[in-house]
Amino acid sequence: MELLENLRFESIARFLAKSYASGTQRHILSRLYYGFIFCPEGKVIFRKDGNEYLCDPGHVIVSPKYGNYEFTVEEDTVLAMIDFELFAGQYEQIYSIPVAETDTFYQNFLHTKNRYLYRKSSFELMGLSTLYDITARMNGYGTKNQKYKVIETAEKYLQANSCDPALNMEEAARSSNVSEAYFRRLFKEKYSMSPYQYILEIRINKAKEMLLMDEASVSEISEACGFSNLYSFSRSFKENVGVSPVTFKKRHLVSD
Repeated sequence: MELLENLRFESIARFLAKSYASGTQRHILSRLYYGFIFCPEGKVIFRKDGNEYLCDPGHVIVSPKYGNYEFTVEEDTVLAMIDFELFAGQYEQIYSIPVAETDTFYQNFLHTKNRYLYRKSSFELMGLSTLYDITARMNGYGTKNQKYKVIETAEKYLQANSCDPALNMEEAARSSNVSEAYFRRLFKEKYSMSPYQYILEIRINKAKEMLLMDEASVSEISEACGFSNLYSFSRSFKENVGVSPVTFKKRHLVSD
């Protein structure tokens, strides 16, 4: 698509993911940035100038800067948005672009967002890389291939056992009747991250949720999330979030 081929990104404005219940309606006036909007599940209808645009697991919304529009949530969803500025390729209308999948978009989005939140300057290039990756997929490059279906059972195995400290990739691969090496290769090809990075993302996100609940100790959270010891948890958390678990918890308590 010519629009996508002409986009040249200048900077990332924000990453945002927000849940909406069915029936929700929103009116957006003079949107501050250009953006990509997608949802891994559910259905949302965007409207502008009498036209309707679909956003669902098979369609990505490309929204204009300074645009006025509204949307209606027809099925419960999470809208993931990446706002950005452009060097070139400016546009003024909304586009609903069909894609083969948005699940990998969402995984890449979360992977980048978690780092971008606390270490913005360090991960500006990572954010831009995510934008170009999504743009390429929307333009038909690297779309979903039937060969990835073979690892779907292994993916579900990882999700179900993500916080089990005994989890190993060999067992995951065996659940899909493929070799570990083949599973790792296909997984990274599909999600742009290794299975280990994927599991780490899940564990870190669960740890963040538990820290915000202010009930369990850091040591208890470390164990509940599948880390081998407190040191490993603290090191991994700081590398991925940018601050230690204790600092993350204090920041939240202060902000409240």
